[in-house]
Amino acid sequence: MERVKVAEAASMMGVSPQYVRIGIQRGWLPIGTCVKVDKRWNYHIPRERLNAYLEGRDIKMPSAATEGTAKTENVKAERIW
Repeated sequence: MERVKVAEAASMMGVSPQYVRIGIQRGWLPIGTCVKVDKRWNYHIPRERLNAYLEGRDIKMPSAATEGTAKTENVKAERIW
């Protein structure tokens, strides 16, 4: 599965990289997942899911992502706002 970097996804969507990061972290941008390890966020954006989103196709998110990705991993969850 090919992955897309945050900057490339932002460019394809016409938004800033920060918009993409926050959208994935908060669970309202269904193009990928993220997890916070120590103080750094790691993002996984599959090209197939991003393309489906841009084409307006129905996207099924993993159940963990709908609950907030940081909370479902074995890492310390923290508020980002």
